[in-house]
Amino acid sequence: MRRYTFLTLLGLLAHISLAVGLQAQSVDEVFRRMPDELIPLLPDSTLRAELLESPEGVSVVNRFGGEMSVMSRSEQGLRLSLDRLTELEVGLLPHGKSYYICLIATSTIVPAQSVVTLFDADWNRLQEIPFTLPSPEHFITGPLSTRIKRSLAELGHLHWRATMDPMEPQLLTVRITNLDEETSQSLYPEMYKKLQPVSMKWRENHFDIVVKK
Repeated sequence: MRRYTFLTLLGLLAHISLAVGLQAQSVDEVFRRMPDELIPLLPDSTLRAELLESPEGVSVVNRFGGEMSVMSRSEQGLRLSLDRLTELEVGLLPHGKSYYICLIATSTIVPAQSVVTLFDADWNRLQEIPFTLPSPEHFITGPLSTRIKRSLAELGHLHWRATMDPMEPQLLTVRITNLDEETSQSLYPEMYKKLQPVSMKWRENHFDIVVKK
C-alpha cells in the first residue's frame, strides 16, 4: 500500500512539474524563438532580444530604418509598435497542459485592419483558427432598424481591429473601423451611435463572444 501511494505521489509530482514548467514559459521567451521568416520587420533573434531589453517606449531601429518599441507587456502578453503604421501583439493562451500562441498584426492605416493567427507552442501555425469575427449584429446595440441594416450593406466589407489585453491576453476587444468618427457622424449618425466594441474570451480551445448581462 505504501509503495502504491509513493508511486502515485511521484506521478502526481511529475505531472505538476510539467504543468508548472509550461505555465512558467514567458511571452518574452516565446517571442525570442519566433521563426525569423514570420515577421519581415523582425528577421532575427538578436533584433528581437534588443527590442525586449529596451524599456517601454524606447525605440529600436529595424532593418528598414523604422522605429520599433515595446508599448506594454506582462508575463503572458506583449504589445509592440513595429513602425508608425504597424502594431504586433503576442499572447499565450492556455490549452490543456500546454498553450497556444496568439499573434495579432494590425495595420493602423485608416481603416485599421487586424489579422489574428494562432500557433502551437512550437510556432506551428494551426490549420483551423479558433477565432471567428463576430457578425455585424453583435456590434450594434438595440434592435436593427431598416436604416441601420441599409447602412451596414452600404459599407460592404467590414474592416475591424482586434486588441489584446496584455495583462490578460485571454480577452480580446474587436471594433469596426470602416469609418472615422467625423465621416460616421455625417453619413451614418444613427448607426454610429449604436456601434459598440465586442468582447471575446478564450475558452480552452476557441474565442467566445462575451454576452453582456
